[in-house]
Amino acid sequence: MAEDFFDKTHLMEVLLDIESNVNLQPLADAFGADIHVHYSKLVKGVYETRVGLSEFHEFPDSTVTALCVAVCQLPESARKLWDCASTRTFDIGIEAAIGSTYSFALAPQTLKTLAVLEGKVVITVYGPENSRKRLRARETPL
Repeated sequence: MAEDFFDKTHLMEVLLDIESNVNLQPLADAFGADIHVHYSKLVKGVYETRVGLSEFHEFPDSTVTALCVAVCQLPESARKLWDCASTRTFDIGIEAAIGSTYSFALAPQTLKTLAVLEGKVVITVYGPENSRKRLRARETPL
C-alpha cells in the first residue's frame, strides 16, 4: 500500500514575500525562468510581490539558496527595488502530519547570504487537518 501523502511531515514550499512603498512589478518581471511569480500587486497602499521556485526542491536550504541566487542575479535596476523594499521574507512552509517529525538546517553560507540580502526567515507550519482541507479544495471540480 502506498504511503499516504499526509502521513509524513514534509517541506511544502518556500515563498519569498517582498513588500515596498514603490511598485515592485519591475522586480517581479526581472526574475528569470527559474522563478514563478505568484503575484505582484498593490494591497492597502503597500506593493506586495510573492515568488517561488518554478521547480520543487526537496530541502529548505537548497530552495532558499536558489532564491538567494535569483536575487543576486537581478539586474541593477531590479536590485535597487529589492534593496529599498521594507520586507524581504523567505517563508518556509512545512506540512505537518500527526506522529511525524521533520527537522532541517540552513547552512552557515545560506545564513550569511540571507544576512547580506537583509532577508528574514519565517517558518510556517500547516496542521494536518488544514492540509487535508486544502487538498480537497484543490481536487473539487469547478
